[in-house]
Amino acid sequence: MLAAPASAQVIETVTVSVERQLEDLQSVPMVMTAFQANVLAARRIEGVRDIQFATPNVNYTKNNFTSSNFSIRGIGTQVISADSEFGVAFNIDDVYYAVPPIDSAQFYFMERIEVLCGPQSTLYGRGATGGMVNVFTVRPELNEQSASFSAVCDNYNAAKLKGMVHLPLLDGLLGLRLAGELVCHDG
Repeated sequence: MLAAPASAQVIETVTVSVERQLEDLQSVPMVMTAFQANVLAARRIEGVRDIQFATPNVNYTKNNFTSSNFSIRGIGTQVISADSEFGVAFNIDDVYYAVPPIDSAQFYFMERIEVLCGPQSTLYGRGATGGMVNVFTVRPELNEQSASFSAVCDNYNAAKLKGMVHLPLLDGLLGLRLAGELVCHDG
């Protein structure tokens, strides 16, 4: 009689759309990392800069003044000339951002984040030799009202307030979502 080893686990199905169609992450023949909403919350990935702590070969650096670099496998968003494309492309809800808000972007109500390594010119039409970051927000419910609020206090009088209100305007057709965040601290 054979028994399964104690370390054997059931693998959770993670659905991604890196090949422009929904499919299981385990069957995608690409080097990528994907995070669903529950994993983003558990790993405290709250902005673009936090992706580096949970993704191999990803690095984020913030330079003096306003410059920053987000890189995958050493190829990043820092470019030499003004008419060059970044080496890493960013899509938010399938919309390409030529100048993504890397420094200040905070994630609100994310469905999933996909980080693809390597050139993405075939699928996405970008000269992104380093890779691509796809961010997908939660789709609005057009039939239900909802709201959420969170508050966090920390040392140095730090406070972080985050909230969202969703209201359907035309049942099943149109809705309004207001979201915001306030961060303050001393020192």
